[in-house]
Parts: sequence; structure tokens; C-alpha cells
Amino acid sequence: MTHVEEENIEAEIAESSKFMDEIDTCLTTLEDVSREEIDVVNNFVAPPTQGNSSQSVDKPAYGSGGLKVRLLKLQLPSFDGNFNVWSVFSDSFLR
Repeated sequence: MTHVEEENIEAEIAESSKFMDEIDTCLTTLEDVSREEIDVVNNFVAPPTQGNSSQSVDKPAYGSGGLKVRLLKLQLPSFDGNFNVWSVFSDSFLR
């Protein structure tokens, strides 16, 4: 191996080291931002909705797929089969 080849290898190693340091810095920044976003989600409190203040937001669950947020539980009216109240029932979905 010639002296020039050794210098090129040393320069490439130094450049690679610098690049790895930059990657580590980016990963650390991403982890910090992710933690902050998780804190925001964990501390989120949904404002009461009109007409139904009993709805709540469940705490988020964590799995292998990352952050998962559970949405509000909706309490939907049910139709009992009485056609005399069908229009009231169907109108409850039109707002």
C-alpha cells in the first residue's frame, strides 16, 4: 500500500467518524422531540363536547407500532324499530 492510499483511507475514516457523530446528534434530537410529543399527548385533556360532557379520553397505549392514541368513546343512539320515532332518530345524525 502506498503512502497516498493510506492518507486517503485515514481521511475517509475521519470523514466517516464525523458523519457518524452527526447521525448520533440527529438521533438524540429526534428522541428528545419524540419524548416531548409523548408528554404533550399524555397531558392532553379533551374539552367537553356539546351536549355530552361525560366523554373522556383514555390514556394512550404504547405498543411495538409506536404511539397509539385512543379516541373519544362515542355514545350513539340506537333505533328501537318504532317507525313513529324514525325521523327523530335519523335527524339526530344531521347537524
